[in-house]
Amino acid sequence: DILETWDAPKAHHMFTELPDGTLAYQQIDPRSYTDPESGEPDDWVGDAIAEIAPGSDAAEVVFSTWDALTPRNNDRMDHSIYGGQDWTHGNNLVYSADTDSYLLSLGHADDLLTVDRATGTATTVWGLDGGTVSPQFDYQHDAHLLDDGHVLLFMSDDGGAGAVEYAPADGGLSEVWRSVFGPKPFALGQARRLANGNTFVNGGAGGTLREETADGQLVWEMQTTGATVYAQFQPVSDLYTGE
Repeated sequence: DILETWDAPKAHHMFTELPDGTLAYQQIDPRSYTDPESGEPDDWVGDAIAEIAPGSDAAEVVFSTWDALTPRNNDRMDHSIYGGQDWTHGNNLVYSADTDSYLLSLGHADDLLTVDRATGTATTVWGLDGGTVSPQFDYQHDAHLLDDGHVLLFMSDDGGAGAVEYAPADGGLSEVWRSVFGPKPFALGQARRLANGNTFVNGGAGGTLREETADGQLVWEMQTTGATVYAQFQPVSDLYTGE
């Protein structure tokens, strides 16, 4: 049975629920913009974070990439998804109750932002528009902050695709661990650190699921035989409770 419904205009990719019941989600933010390189006006599509408070029937925008970053061309922009130049292409939103902040991944812009919820400002920018990232993000997905402050995400680069773990370094991020890289997918991908210290890797459109140890040993792997695209998975410790 449907218990409740919300109107979430321009929503895409990721939703998350806050402890007080607030629903936060990514929202496309298209605006007219004149490309300084070509001088041509067009609709450029940024990203916003919107919230729907408990008992409210309307969404409120609490952050927009237009207020934090300067639009720039990248080799992934086209009109095929959102009807405008897909500038940032946000693909992951995670809320931290400890800091009351969001972690926002911008796949096309190759940036990762932390956003203070109270002020609606980007307190940290890592990537092409901020602190140096080594190796630089390349269409990253599913970015999460680990308990030790490291960043774990799924990424594709010239070596293939898989999980990459970064540690803070000199105002930026530096790679400290990399999974066994697999086929490079055209979209999607996940990397999650499990309770046992291993890492679950979802190859997205690459059609591979696997669990890896910290030293890169495969615990198990599953590959599809057809044109299967793995979307979002949520690892759980157990499906059963009680004795």
